[in-house]
Amino acid sequence: MTTRQILPVLLVSAMLTACGGGSPKSASQDNAKPQTPTEQPAVQQPAKNTLPFLTQDLRMYNMFGKVKNFKTTFTNTDAQQKPTEQPEEDWLLMEFDADGHFVNRVSYWAEKSNIKQQDGDKIIKTETPIEEYGGMPVIVEYKYDSDGLVKSMHIKGIESVSDIEYTYNADGELIKSIEKGSGEGSVFEIETTYTILERDTGKNWTKCFTKTTSMTGPDDGSGKLEPLFDGPTYQLQTRAINYW
Repeated sequence: MTTRQILPVLLVSAMLTACGGGSPKSASQDNAKPQTPTEQPAVQQPAKNTLPFLTQDLRMYNMFGKVKNFKTTFTNTDAQQKPTEQPEEDWLLMEFDADGHFVNRVSYWAEKSNIKQQDGDKIIKTETPIEEYGGMPVIVEYKYDSDGLVKSMHIKGIESVSDIEYTYNADGELIKSIEKGSGEGSVFEIETTYTILERDTGKNWTKCFTKTTSMTGPDDGSGKLEPLFDGPTYQLQTRAINYW
């Protein structure tokens, strides 16, 4: 599978997961270089002691308190969190009303995600037109766990289909995602871990470090996968949060 085929799936992961889920730019580096052999582990900041979510919309994005908006900026780094080449700006902006309900989502990659189906206050299906692909939509279907967190997503991309499973800590913060999919005669598996580095006074994270391992292989039932890049890819996600 080429990086172009895998791009639309990773795009939605970046836009819709709680900690960002990886950016399409970090996963589509055609000339990814080997990482430094001695990887220093990032230090996870203490949990927030299970603060309550204000609404289901804020729960979906792991936001606590009366959040007005937040902008996440994605920066490609090496294993030591040192920025690497970043050819284009990469960001995501989310907006909520004073009651904590979702208002708008804008990103460098897509101007709008349309909610197509809901179950009460849970978003069940969205369609996101991708301008780069002539407005063709990426379709996402969501399933939730008993705590109201997104348990999995089924993604119908432009040239591929995939499923993502999410793992959270006791406070409902994303700590790992595993995505498996296929398209154009290939299969892929992408595992991302999330480490929260900094929080604001409202206990929402403001800096998160991700490590992503991408594997790919032929869709022939053999199960043989090889690394898509020379090693894991890394990203620093910085989030500026404004409150009502």
